[in-house]
Amino acid sequence: MSRLRSEAIQLKYGGSSEVIVDDLSIEIRDGLITTIIDPNGCGKSTLLRALGRLMEPARGTVVLDGEAIHRQPAKDVARRLGLLHQQTQAPEGITVEDLARHGRYPHQGFLQPPTRRDLDAVEHALDLAGVTALRNRPLDSLSGGQRQRARIAMLKGSALTPYRLRLSDDLYQQLIAEYQQEVVNHCGTSAPYFLPFNRILIWAQYRSRLAVDGGGRDSG
Repeated sequence: MSRLRSEAIQLKYGGSSEVIVDDLSIEIRDGLITTIIDPNGCGKSTLLRALGRLMEPARGTVVLDGEAIHRQPAKDVARRLGLLHQQTQAPEGITVEDLARHGRYPHQGFLQPPTRRDLDAVEHALDLAGVTALRNRPLDSLSGGQRQRARIAMLKGSALTPYRLRLSDDLYQQLIAEYQQEVVNHCGTSAPYFLPFNRILIWAQYRSRLAVDGGGRDSG
């Protein structure tokens, strides 16, 4: 079963005529970590933006839960799909714990205080990413690897929402091997993952599905 898929999409940058991704159909299947392997600069991050509703295809459709994703309200999509992009920017001075709480915002009403479920999810995310001891540290005071782990905590802030899809762009860059292994161990398969990636060895140990560039078609 697949809740998220692309149907023959073509992607371009802005008003450019240059085609970055052409005629690509891929399914993000339930119960699996789907990883796309391709050289740098070949459109993995662009594809992620399209699957996450940040970029509308020039042609074709991205479908989430049976409906074109760009026809769905942004907040409705955010409740069902978590996205961590390479260029995600955090507010200046934000702490690690506050960043992790951002992962819960789509599930809260306007000005609604966090519930016990929200607080438990944040604690789980901080523990998973190995940043509990850094929770009160400003993000801009951390090393590159620590900041990346804090961003992982934000993505995992919806950990107690098991139906939520998660999309991430090279999630494990700047992480030492110990934390790469730990975070992958906790990914599990209760929710589908899509991970554009340019490294393959760590994923060979897990129940993963590889989609290798095959001329626009899903190859795995």
